[in-house]
Amino acid sequence: MKIHVLPRPARTLLLGVCLALIPGMRTGFAQAQEAAAVSASAAGHWVGDGEDWQYIQPDGAPLERSWLHDNGLWYYFGSDGYMKIGKHKIDSHTYFFRENGAMAVGWAYDYEEDVWYHAGEDGRLAKGWLLAGDAWYWFNSSCEMYHGGERMVSGHKYYFFENGQMAADQYVGTGYYDENGLRDRRYDMTIQGKRRPDKDEQERITKALAEAPREWIRAFHESGWEMMFYTDKKYFSAPRTDQGIFYVYHKTDTHYRKLKFTNPDTLAMAFGEYVAWATGNDGDANGFMADYGQYLAQSSIAQPLPSYFDGNISMQFGRLFESFCSEELRADMRRNSPDLLRYLEQTLKITREGRKPDLDELEYEDFLDEWGAGSEIRGPAGDESLMEKQGPGE
Repeated sequence: MKIHVLPRPARTLLLGVCLALIPGMRTGFAQAQEAAAVSASAAGHWVGDGEDWQYIQPDGAPLERSWLHDNGLWYYFGSDGYMKIGKHKIDSHTYFFRENGAMAVGWAYDYEEDVWYHAGEDGRLAKGWLLAGDAWYWFNSSCEMYHGGERMVSGHKYYFFENGQMAADQYVGTGYYDENGLRDRRYDMTIQGKRRPDKDEQERITKALAEAPREWIRAFHESGWEMMFYTDKKYFSAPRTDQGIFYVYHKTDTHYRKLKFTNPDTLAMAFGEYVAWATGNDGDANGFMADYGQYLAQSSIAQPLPSYFDGNISMQFGRLFESFCSEELRADMRRNSPDLLRYLEQTLKITREGRKPDLDELEYEDFLDEWGAGSEIRGPAGDESLMEKQGPGE
């Protein structure tokens, strides 16, 4: 294994060496930088404990103010000779180093600051607009992802959900935002009733549909469906069940293509019934019910419907879809029924590529490997070939 030590590289040097490591992207400039890196290689060793790690060179001196390329990962050592962790500005660019010291590429989360970053292939943190996983995100001048509210950008007002995604082909309250993140009143929800929705109801609608896949909300309108909020109506039905009276706050009319609701909190479940109809999951032909039943038996937080609705497959799928739209319940499903989660992602045609992960996904290496990001998290101590060698992340 070759370990390349680079003395204080600028971005061009770092990018040049990175490109040199990628087949088919070797330029004369990159080849020259690679040659320089190889000539400066040194078989040093890691020394340290916890977060305080140094890299000792053959002459016994710790590496200082330098980059280190070790086992496919980049590290940086400051003037004190210690490996950097967290966000740091080096020369004219800003980088984020994970808890094991490895330079982040892609999505990165700072647990102490509760902040998300996104790094390019060269490790440089994003500023301004970023398109990732078919969603738009905005990063401020400190490279921090903006989330949870409106923001003026270049003279236009955009809305960003708590997960950081710009509202596009989605609802913010009863208002519809088009693919460019701008209001399109043609698809606003229809209000049925004399009373207008109050601020609390508007916020609950936004929360309920925030993580409903935008592709499905767009398909909802393109196929002629309409969303209707009955503000003067309490509920649509209230059958007696084994759990007592169960109030049903929505109705999905597949004949006239109307999605009607009275309570914003059940809107995700109502929309899930539309998805069941659109994907053919309004019957049990695909057999999701068996896996769903097993998941409910294993989960301590997922709430099953009363047995009264056992034969209502559309409603069961709607409840499952509602769970999928909750980060907490997705995490629970990931732990207790990963096959069911994969089934949902395949049914909804959702891809992981580029999208911001849930926080719990950062703790599951099998899911990280699906992004191709597992090696970035593990670091030297996570490589079995280096088990005899101490390193960051151990």
